[in-house]
Amino acid sequence: THYECVRNIGITCRELIHKRIEDDRAHLTPLFSFIHTTDGHQLHQSFIDIICRMFPWYWNDIRGLADD
Repeated sequence: THYECVRNIGITCRELIHKRIEDDRAHLTPLFSFIHTTDGHQLHQSFIDIICRMFPWYWNDIRGLADD
């Protein structure tokens, strides 16, 4: 499945993904902080709901990349 394929990519590239997030932490911190607010959480959840409804295969890919 796409999920399994992308999950394997996530496992293989885990260190590179973590490094990319760490390298961009200064830019991502405000976003991460916003997501922890009520408005940010609602906006994030709305985004997830829309993606799941309109592009379920894409959300499956994102889940596969993030899992493990």
